[in-house]
Amino acid sequence: MPTMESDHLARIRAFCDRAEELEVQGLDFQHAAICRRRCWLHLHRASMNEWSDLVRLGEVLHVDSHSRDRSIAGLTGLKPDRLDWERRIVVEEKSSKSHSEAAHDQLSFYAALMTRVSGRLWSGRLYVLGAGRYRGVALDDARLTRLEASLDLIASLKTDPKVPSATRLPACDGCSNSEFCGFAMR
Repeated sequence: MPTMESDHLARIRAFCDRAEELEVQGLDFQHAAICRRRCWLHLHRASMNEWSDLVRLGEVLHVDSHSRDRSIAGLTGLKPDRLDWERRIVVEEKSSKSHSEAAHDQLSFYAALMTRVSGRLWSGRLYVLGAGRYRGVALDDARLTRLEASLDLIASLKTDPKVPSATRLPACDGCSNSEFCGFAMR
Protein backbone atom coordinates (compact mmCIF):
# COMPACT_ATOMS: atom_id res chain seq x y z
CA MET A 1 0.00 0.00 0.00
CA PRO A 2 1.40 3.42 -0.96
CA THR A 3 2.33 5.79 1.84
CA MET A 4 1.99 9.56 1.88
CA GLU A 5 5.76 9.80 1.43
CA SER A 6 5.78 7.47 -1.57
CA ASP A 7 2.84 9.38 -3.10
CA HIS A 8 4.73 12.65 -2.59
CA LEU A 9 7.89 11.20 -4.16
CA ALA A 10 5.86 9.89 -7.12
CA ARG A 11 4.35 13.34 -7.61
CA ILE A 12 7.81 14.92 -7.50
CA ARG A 13 9.06 12.39 -10.09
CA ALA A 14 6.13 13.17 -12.40
CA PHE A 15 6.77 16.91 -12.03
CA CYS A 16 10.49 16.48 -12.78
CA ASP A 17 9.77 14.27 -15.78
CA ARG A 18 7.52 16.97 -17.24
CA ALA A 19 10.05 19.71 -16.46
CA GLU A 20 12.78 17.70 -18.17
CA GLU A 21 10.54 17.08 -21.17
CA LEU A 22 9.97 20.84 -21.45
CA GLU A 23 13.71 21.52 -20.93
CA VAL A 24 13.14 24.08 -18.20
CA GLN A 25 15.75 25.37 -15.76
CA GLY A 26 15.70 26.75 -12.25
CA LEU A 27 15.94 30.34 -13.40
CA ASP A 28 12.76 29.86 -15.46
CA PHE A 29 10.84 29.34 -12.20
CA GLN A 30 12.33 32.47 -10.69
CA HIS A 31 11.33 34.58 -13.69
CA ALA A 32 7.84 33.03 -13.82
CA ALA A 33 7.23 34.04 -10.21
CA ILE A 34 8.30 37.63 -10.83
CA CYS A 35 6.81 38.59 -14.22
CA ARG A 36 5.23 36.81 -17.21
CA ARG A 37 6.94 39.14 -19.69
CA ARG A 38 10.35 38.71 -18.05
CA CYS A 39 9.88 34.93 -18.15
CA TRP A 40 8.86 35.02 -21.84
CA LEU A 41 11.91 37.15 -22.71
CA HIS A 42 14.19 34.73 -20.85
CA LEU A 43 12.62 31.65 -22.46
CA HIS A 44 12.91 33.18 -25.93
CA ARG A 45 16.47 34.38 -25.31
CA ALA A 46 15.52 38.04 -25.71
CA SER A 47 16.60 39.19 -22.26
CA MET A 48 18.69 42.31 -21.72
CA ASN A 49 20.71 40.67 -18.90
CA GLU A 50 24.06 40.85 -20.67
CA TRP A 51 23.92 44.66 -20.62
CA SER A 52 22.77 44.99 -17.01
CA ASP A 53 25.20 46.36 -14.42
CA LEU A 54 23.10 44.73 -11.67
CA VAL A 55 23.38 41.31 -13.30
CA ARG A 56 27.14 41.72 -13.74
CA LEU A 57 27.53 42.74 -10.08
CA GLY A 58 25.50 39.70 -9.01
CA GLU A 59 27.71 37.43 -11.10
CA VAL A 60 30.86 38.85 -9.46
CA LEU A 61 29.39 38.38 -5.97
CA HIS A 62 28.36 34.84 -6.89
CA VAL A 63 31.79 33.86 -8.21
CA ASP A 64 33.49 35.43 -5.19
CA SER A 65 31.28 33.62 -2.68
CA HIS A 66 31.79 30.23 -4.39
CA SER A 67 35.48 30.34 -5.19
CA ARG A 68 36.27 27.43 -2.83
CA ASP A 69 33.02 25.42 -2.93
CA ARG A 70 33.19 22.11 -4.82
CA SER A 71 29.88 20.53 -3.74
CA ILE A 72 28.32 20.85 -7.20
CA ALA A 73 31.36 19.67 -9.17
CA GLY A 74 30.36 17.15 -11.81
CA LEU A 75 26.67 18.09 -12.00
CA THR A 76 25.34 18.52 -15.51
CA GLY A 77 22.23 20.55 -16.27
CA LEU A 78 21.67 21.54 -12.65
CA LYS A 79 23.10 24.77 -11.25
CA PRO A 80 22.39 25.23 -7.56
CA ASP A 81 24.91 27.28 -5.63
CA ARG A 82 25.78 24.49 -3.19
CA LEU A 83 24.67 21.06 -2.05
CA ASP A 84 24.86 19.57 1.42
CA TRP A 85 24.96 15.93 0.36
CA GLU A 86 24.80 14.49 3.89
CA ARG A 87 21.73 16.44 5.00
CA ARG A 88 20.14 16.52 1.51
CA ILE A 89 19.88 20.32 1.37
CA VAL A 90 20.17 22.52 -1.72
CA VAL A 91 21.58 25.97 -0.93
CA GLU A 92 20.97 29.06 -3.03
CA GLU A 93 22.52 32.44 -2.37
CA LYS A 94 20.98 35.72 -3.44
CA SER A 95 22.37 39.23 -3.23
CA SER A 96 19.17 40.63 -1.70
CA LYS A 97 15.98 39.44 -0.05
CA SER A 98 13.78 40.88 -2.79
CA HIS A 99 11.69 38.35 -4.69
CA SER A 100 12.11 35.73 -1.97
CA GLU A 101 9.19 33.58 -3.19
CA ALA A 102 10.74 33.53 -6.67
CA ALA A 103 14.05 32.42 -5.13
CA HIS A 104 12.18 29.76 -3.12
CA ASP A 105 10.66 28.43 -6.35
CA GLN A 106 14.06 28.19 -8.04
CA LEU A 107 15.51 26.50 -4.96
CA SER A 108 12.58 24.09 -4.67
CA PHE A 109 12.95 23.11 -8.32
CA TYR A 110 16.57 22.09 -7.62
CA ALA A 111 15.44 20.19 -4.49
CA ALA A 112 12.84 18.36 -6.59
CA LEU A 113 15.46 17.34 -9.15
CA MET A 114 17.79 16.07 -6.43
CA THR A 115 14.87 14.20 -4.84
CA ARG A 116 14.07 12.49 -8.13
CA VAL A 117 17.67 11.44 -8.69
CA SER A 118 18.30 10.22 -5.14
CA GLY A 119 14.86 8.81 -4.29
CA ARG A 120 15.06 10.65 -0.95
CA LEU A 121 13.39 13.96 -0.11
CA TRP A 122 15.64 17.04 -0.33
CA SER A 123 14.90 20.50 1.05
CA GLY A 124 16.40 23.93 0.50
CA ARG A 125 18.04 26.79 2.30
CA LEU A 126 18.13 30.33 0.98
CA TYR A 127 21.03 32.51 2.07
CA VAL A 128 20.97 36.27 1.50
CA LEU A 129 24.51 37.58 1.06
CA GLY A 130 25.31 40.22 3.66
CA ALA A 131 22.35 39.36 5.89
CA GLY A 132 24.06 36.30 7.33
CA ARG A 133 20.85 34.30 7.70
CA TYR A 134 19.50 31.15 6.11
CA ARG A 135 15.83 30.47 5.51
CA GLY A 136 14.62 26.90 5.16
CA VAL A 137 12.38 25.94 2.24
CA ALA A 138 10.45 22.67 2.38
CA LEU A 139 9.43 20.76 -0.72
CA ASP A 140 5.97 20.14 0.71
CA ASP A 141 2.60 19.75 -1.05
CA ALA A 142 1.95 23.50 -1.13
CA ARG A 143 5.33 24.27 -2.71
CA LEU A 144 4.96 21.43 -5.20
CA THR A 145 1.52 22.72 -6.19
CA ARG A 146 3.06 26.17 -6.73
CA LEU A 147 5.85 24.65 -8.86
CA GLU A 148 3.34 22.69 -10.94
CA ALA A 149 1.36 25.89 -11.62
CA SER A 150 4.58 27.69 -12.57
CA LEU A 151 5.50 24.84 -14.89
CA ASP A 152 2.11 25.20 -16.62
CA LEU A 153 2.80 28.93 -17.09
CA ILE A 154 6.32 28.29 -18.37
CA ALA A 155 5.03 25.68 -20.85
CA SER A 156 2.45 28.16 -22.11
CA LEU A 157 4.97 30.99 -22.46
CA LYS A 158 7.47 28.75 -24.25
CA THR A 159 5.02 28.03 -27.05
CA ASP A 160 3.46 31.50 -27.27
CA PRO A 161 5.05 33.42 -30.16
CA LYS A 162 3.81 36.75 -28.81
CA VAL A 163 5.51 38.57 -25.95
CA PRO A 164 3.08 39.33 -23.08
CA SER A 165 2.16 42.99 -22.70
CA ALA A 166 4.21 45.07 -20.30
CA THR A 167 2.66 45.64 -16.89
CA ARG A 168 4.29 47.99 -14.37
CA LEU A 169 5.30 45.98 -11.30
CA PRO A 170 7.45 46.77 -8.24
CA ALA A 171 10.09 44.43 -9.73
CA CYS A 172 10.48 46.70 -12.77
CA ASP A 173 12.78 49.12 -10.91
CA GLY A 174 15.61 46.59 -10.67
CA CYS A 175 14.87 44.61 -13.82
CA SER A 176 17.39 44.45 -16.65
CA ASN A 177 14.46 44.47 -19.11
CA SER A 178 12.78 47.62 -17.77
CA GLU A 179 14.01 49.78 -20.64
CA PHE A 180 12.73 47.23 -23.18
CA CYS A 181 9.36 47.29 -21.43
CA GLY A 182 9.22 51.10 -21.34
CA PHE A 183 9.78 51.39 -17.58
CA ALA A 184 13.38 52.62 -17.49
CA MET A 185 14.28 54.57 -14.39
CA ARG A 186 14.76 58.24 -15.11
